[in-house]
Amino acid sequence: MEKICLVRKPVDNYPRLEIIGRPSVKYPEYPFTDISDENNQVYQMVREGLYCLQMDIENYGTPKWNPFGSFIKSGNCVLVKPNLVLDENVNGCGVECLYTQPSVVAPIIDYIRIALKGRGKIIIGDAPLQECDFEKLIRQSGYDALIDYYQDKGVNIELIDFRNVKTYE
Repeated sequence: MEKICLVRKPVDNYPRLEIIGRPSVKYPEYPFTDISDENNQVYQMVREGLYCLQMDIENYGTPKWNPFGSFIKSGNCVLVKPNLVLDENVNGCGVECLYTQPSVVAPIIDYIRIALKGRGKIIIGDAPLQECDFEKLIRQSGYDALIDYYQDKGVNIELIDFRNVKTYE
């Protein structure tokens, strides 16, 4: 049986890039000590979605909660494919609509890390449009800071551009 979950809250913007997707609550399963002093509803909503999908429901609310543990095993290599499309909006509008926000990906990485139990690898990768300046996209979106954060924590993680063809002006 497939499950679908929708978590909706009145959030008018994403957390600042400086907090790199850290939760504002010390959840029992949270693997780090870094807690944001800025309210991070995005982290809370991702976590709530995993709960609503009844992932490892018997351990929810305890340090043992491992929502991805039934399909990610210690030592696996896990690919996370966010939607990284383009580095600039040709219409002159903002660029936030052109990629999945790192604040949405950060809790997913945290729960993957829990499932990997300190062994294995996480790859964040995508194939943006050919004309995308990938380095600019990851810099302005905050993915570079996100990857640096986890690498500094000893997580085996990397960011990969999967494109075979790139167009430059």
